[in-house]
Amino acid sequence: MSTLRVSTGIVPLGEFKANAAKLLRHLRDSGSPLVITQNGRPAAVLLTPEAYDALVAAAPIGASMDSFSTPPAPPAEDVVGWLDTWAAENEIPLPPAFPA
Repeated sequence: MSTLRVSTGIVPLGEFKANAAKLLRHLRDSGSPLVITQNGRPAAVLLTPEAYDALVAAAPIGASMDSFSTPPAPPAEDVVGWLDTWAAENEIPLPPAFPA
C-alpha cells in the first residue's frame, strides 16, 4: 500500500460524491489510500481491495485474540474467605487463580 499523499489523498465528502468515479480510478491507479472528510474531519479511509487484504494479512488481530484464554476464576467461597481475613494477622493465602 502506498502512503497517503496529502495533496491528493484528502477529499471532502461533497467532492467525493461529485467525482466518485474519477477518484476511484485514481485510487486504483495510485494505490494510495483516500481519506474522506466530513465537516473538515476525517470520516473514512478508502483503500483498494488489495491494500485492504495486505493490511488484514499483516495484522491478524482477530486470529491472535483467539489464542488468549482467561483462567477460571477461583470459587467464590475462596475469594470471600480471603477477603474476610485480608490484612489481618491470620490472613489466609491468596486464591491460586489470582497472581500475587
